[in-house]
Amino acid sequence: GVSGESMLIAIAIAYEIYYRLAEVVLSREPWTIDQGYCIAIGATGGICHLLGLSREEATHAISFAASNGAPLRVSRAGEPPHYKGVATAVSSRHAVFCVHMARSGMTAPTAPFDGRHGIVELLQGKQGPLNLPAFDSWQLLKTRLKYFPVAYNTQVGIWAALELRKQVDY
Repeated sequence: GVSGESMLIAIAIAYEIYYRLAEVVLSREPWTIDQGYCIAIGATGGICHLLGLSREEATHAISFAASNGAPLRVSRAGEPPHYKGVATAVSSRHAVFCVHMARSGMTAPTAPFDGRHGIVELLQGKQGPLNLPAFDSWQLLKTRLKYFPVAYNTQVGIWAALELRKQVDY
């Protein structure tokens, strides 16, 4: 029951949150937190906009997403488990649940990023600011889509293999 414009704005919000958060959370070695962490928070922000949540409700929803269920990188490392194929969907489902809790009036932790035991302390060993990049341009414009369901940097190899297959008798 929402307009196409509202849907596009919600998608843009989700991507912008994801991108800026991923630049900070996923850029640190060792990479222990999976991208699903940023996906859940970004999707939560987009859904909050889409459903017209108040600032207070959105704050709680994002805090729920940030403080509960941080997926570990192990879900995509080593021998790929079946879970790898659904990890993003699980993070998105988590976002819907977080929005539902906030919309129902449930309160969330107050400082999931820079507070005691927040994500900054988990990643850096001490409390501190999250230091997200400023909104200076649309990061959505840097988004790349994958033609094949494999890691982005292997796309060119698949295209090359398909071309070589045409030249080889098998």
